[in-house]
Amino acid sequence: MLQYFEVVETQLRRALKEAAAAGTPTRDPSFIEVITVRVQERIADIAAQIPGASTPSFQQIRKNLETVLDPAFFGNAKGDPIKAVRSLQQQLRCQPEYTPPKGGMWKRAKQVRRSNVR
Repeated sequence: MLQYFEVVETQLRRALKEAAAAGTPTRDPSFIEVITVRVQERIADIAAQIPGASTPSFQQIRKNLETVLDPAFFGNAKGDPIKAVRSLQQQLRCQPEYTPPKGGMWKRAKQVRRSNVR
């Protein structure tokens, strides 16, 4: 999940620079579509390297991009999409499932052993 948001941030930053140079509106559906395709391709490459990993759907990626590109994301008229993505990353990092254990490294969970009690 964290890699997903890193890819979103990288591709969004790249697309925003391209849009600023070309004068393309960033709320345009074609702008969002281009970023969505780029993100989906990168995430598919990452997921292929991780056994059992699944990728977000095209619609999920597009909805995330529409959300972070919405100027009202932070409740004001002056939105910053990169800041919005970083905010989502930070919220994800605070979830117990994604925080590393105190003072240690991640360890593989031990197999649960079943007793042969009948």
